[in-house]
Amino acid sequence: MSYFQRVKKIAASIFMLLVALLLILMAGEGYAEEGFLTVVAIIILYQLFAGMSYLWYYLSMARHMVGGKKILTKSVLLLDLGLFTSSMFQMSSFVVVLYLLGFYAFSGVIDILRSLEAKRNGISWKLKFGNGCIGILISIALVVSGLFNNQMNILVYGYSLSLLYAALTRLISAFRKTKVVYIQ
Repeated sequence: MSYFQRVKKIAASIFMLLVALLLILMAGEGYAEEGFLTVVAIIILYQLFAGMSYLWYYLSMARHMVGGKKILTKSVLLLDLGLFTSSMFQMSSFVVVLYLLGFYAFSGVIDILRSLEAKRNGISWKLKFGNGCIGILISIALVVSGLFNNQMNILVYGYSLSLLYAALTRLISAFRKTKVVYIQ
């Protein structure tokens, strides 16, 4: 990982920590509905921005690479999810939360599967496996506690805690030494 990539990862994790603390303050002050709308807006903006950046990467460089079509597919899926989520924004909050928590649990399953593949290849896998398990557990806990009790502040707290956890793991991975293979 280059110096610029480390700085970018550290800046992104600090931004995630600040957003998580802002959401915790919003839920604690009694603005749970506004916090929920902020969470949904953050997820929509992330999906749209990530989809656009992957599309730009594909158009500028990845179409000439091996596996470039995978990047194009990822960009189209993220753009589609962002647009779908933004169209659901006006629906019932129960449906939106259920969709977002299902998406979060699905990403946890994908992290677990990727970590098992990394374990087979002899690469470090424990952090990614932990991320996947925690993602699934958080989504199940939020479905049980937040949706069935109809308390938006629990959902905002849960999302902000998962955002804090993601920021801390990103910060840890930014300071982790990378293995460099030298060809002699």
